[in-house]
Amino acid sequence: MHLGETKNLLKEGVNCYKCSVLNGCHLFKDIQELTTDDLYPTLFNRAGEPINLLFDTSKKIEWAIKFIKNQADYEIKVIHLVRDPRALMRRWKNKYTSLLSQLNQRRTMHFLGNALKLTFSSQNNIYLHK
Repeated sequence: MHLGETKNLLKEGVNCYKCSVLNGCHLFKDIQELTTDDLYPTLFNRAGEPINLLFDTSKKIEWAIKFIKNQADYEIKVIHLVRDPRALMRRWKNKYTSLLSQLNQRRTMHFLGNALKLTFSSQNNIYLHK
């Protein structure tokens, strides 16, 4: 069963990605009250008998490390997906189409210490550095 990013479900006010409701969702009801140790056992119980695999697409390594210690309880497989930089460039070019959004991207890169070499650089070069 695909869970989405369970890390985000523990934050206040985040709705279930499946049904758009958090408190009324069978799987994620009151999930914010669970500890990280109780999270996956509870989700397995709620998912029901035919489910024997949970996919959590949380992106932070720190999140996965919390559950590796429970290796005896579950067979945990961590998959690190590396994005194709061409796909990222395409996504950012499609996402940041306004001049203001492009300037914000440029400003973000300046804060990261690249101010001089990126000041007069192309937008593609900004994305490459990002």
